Amino acid sequence: MGVVYRAHDSRLQRDVALKLVHPHLVDENRLERFRGEARVLAALGHPNVASVYELGDADGMTFIVMELVPGETLADRLMTGPLPWSDVVRIASQVAAALESVHDKGLIHRDLKPANIKLTPDGVVKVLDFGLAKATGGIGGSHSDLLTASVKTREGVIAGTVAYMSPEQARGQEIDRRTDIWAFGCVVYEMVVGRPAFAAATTADTIAAVMERPVNWAAIPPDVPPVVARVLRRCLQRDPKQRLRDIADARLELEDATTNAESVAVPQDRKWRQVLTAMGVLATGFGLGALAISMTRPASDPVPPARFVVSLPSTTPLAGLDFPSAIISPDGRRVVFVASRGGRTELFQRSLNSIDPLPIPGTTNAVGPFFSPDAQWVAFFADGQLKKVNLAGGPPVTLCEAPVGLEIGLGTRPAATARDFANGNLRATNAPLDLAIEGRGFFQVSMPNGETAYTRAGSMHLSAEGALVTADGFAIEPQITIPENAVSVTISKTGIVSAQIAGQTATQEVGTLELASFQNPAGLRALGSNLFATTTASGEPTTGVPGEEGIGTLAQGFLEDSNVSVVEEMVNMILAQRAYEANSKVVRASDEMLTQVNNLVR
Repeated sequence: MGVVYRAHDSRLQRDVALKLVHPHLVDENRLERFRGEARVLAALGHPNVASVYELGDADGMTFIVMELVPGETLADRLMTGPLPWSDVVRIASQVAAALESVHDKGLIHRDLKPANIKLTPDGVVKVLDFGLAKATGGIGGSHSDLLTASVKTREGVIAGTVAYMSPEQARGQEIDRRTDIWAFGCVVYEMVVGRPAFAAATTADTIAAVMERPVNWAAIPPDVPPVVARVLRRCLQRDPKQRLRDIADARLELEDATTNAESVAVPQDRKWRQVLTAMGVLATGFGLGALAISMTRPASDPVPPARFVVSLPSTTPLAGLDFPSAIISPDGRRVVFVASRGGRTELFQRSLNSIDPLPIPGTTNAVGPFFSPDAQWVAFFADGQLKKVNLAGGPPVTLCEAPVGLEIGLGTRPAATARDFANGNLRATNAPLDLAIEGRGFFQVSMPNGETAYTRAGSMHLSAEGALVTADGFAIEPQITIPENAVSVTISKTGIVSAQIAGQTATQEVGTLELASFQNPAGLRALGSNLFATTTASGEPTTGVPGEEGIGTLAQGFLEDSNVSVVEEMVNMILAQRAYEANSKVVRASDEMLTQVNNLVR
């Protein structure tokens, strides 16, 4: 957190690192965490941790003056591949010593990774970035007051870098010093192998790898001392109870690795050298023979890839939705995409042998399309239903009720899905035009095409004309205009908007906000950007004053956070997917066994 600059201390004539954070860009909790980082660094005073010289405020900016650490990060060094095991031991020992000092102060780092480890030209290793450091009730807990009680991480929220998180940290559970030991194991593994232990294409896949994918121990080079491999195995135990409990033990074992390796003599027998030479000659002969065969064999013509551009008319832009907007058929011969025409979404198809995309009749309000395996049908969601349409022609066929879109994978089917508009936690912003709805209701938004959309996102501002608009510039209904000479705005729980005019003592009422309520809000159709439109499934809206007829009230200076724990839902989804895969393998094995039994009976 914060921006780091190289600066010069004119009083002491030395170069320093200046870390700045603007208080208006972060909340008080993050600002206190920034100050806590300075207190942690000042208390550590360890040669493998960057020193802090000063913490202060100037011109509304909070800053930390720190030791300027020269050299490259470990992440930069790893760009060239794995390190020699001797360098691994030297670097890992110093990192372990830094963590040992941190843990002795009753703290955990929580974000150890190659990018936070600096390698100086003189061989000294420095651990950086203690912005996520957390107090824990371990040995040395008397220093836990370095991070004040006001700096908290909400339960179920993860902090750190996914590829280096321990399984318990990725789940948002309570953690202790053993989470740093896991991250230490990930860093050492990457130094030894040259790539992260749990890297994957997406964040979800990375979390799944951290929690379930076995470590590839076969990737460790054979020349790595057994003691290093043993430390790695003890650090990368998914069960914290089986994991190394103290980083000092890892440091001692790594420091012994160099001594033990130097004391082992490797015999160099002449006969073995002769055998290896003969094997090299044979390998060369086989290689030349294989090359000659491959040169005489006719090469197969590669299949050229098909490249084309789907041009859309200016009146039919690609719809920016919360669902896939374009899909390619399984046979690769056509593209189906969702476009917006006349303020409503519609499906279009474009074949490889055609020039212009054509609309698919009967697909108004369609979102989330996906192909059938034979590429003859396209299924989609519209008006609270799951439908399918034959691309050769014909009207759509309704398959089932489905209030919102969802992805359909192999072995799954849609069942009882609904969009959840329950209240999320309110977060104080103290911005006068930030509004949160406590209870049921939606703000009414006037769209450019004349239709009305609905949203619970209450981050608002004033247009050039002084009208109250959403973050994307759409006007709120009914329109509220703030006088140009207003110095403050007050919005009551019941939606009454008042302005304090310059030079006047009494406030002036300028309008009243109204909210819309639905019998079935789960049936609303997503337009993107937290905007929704009515459907037959949602029913028509009922508008009213906040606080009346079951409609919620307004909270000025607050915004509503998500009512879903993304981490928990992602973990559940990944675990369910893995369980399904495991069950599929069991069923397949059972079928094969029954087939064999039937064959034996015959």
